Amino acid sequence: MTDLILVGETAPDVELAASDGQRYRLSDVLKRSRIFLVFYPGNNTPG
Repeated sequence: MTDLILVGETAPDVELAASDGQRYRLSDVLKRSRIFLVFYPGNNTPG
């Protein structure tokens, strides 16, 4: 199991692909604007 991120803690610097294939790194996006980061379980998963 991975470590939990608690409310108020700094999020890890993740890199994700957008639907157009372009990759975005959290630290780069934060240089331009604020974001609201939400994690949720995937569809049809028991969590």
